[in-house]
Amino acid sequence: MPGTRKLGRTTAQRTAMLRAMVTFLLEKGKIETTVTRAKEVSSMAEKMITISKENTLANKKARSALINRRQKIRENLLLKCRKNYR
Repeated sequence: MPGTRKLGRTTAQRTAMLRAMVTFLLEKGKIETTVTRAKEVSSMAEKMITISKENTLANKKARSALINRRQKIRENLLLKCRKNYR
């Protein structure tokens, strides 16, 4: 987990919230939230973009660990990263 912000939640709640927010950000492209949450989400999203640049088995597992429910988002993330961030 990036950062040291607790966001007023227990560890399990915070992890679930941030995973959901990163998933929605990657799915929709934009989310509305507080500044502190946005800072945490942006650092996690940047790491996912960096991981998605190369299509190795370890990177696939890392993407699946964070975005576990939507295969479509994982595929779109991989395609967008290859086009935009290379």
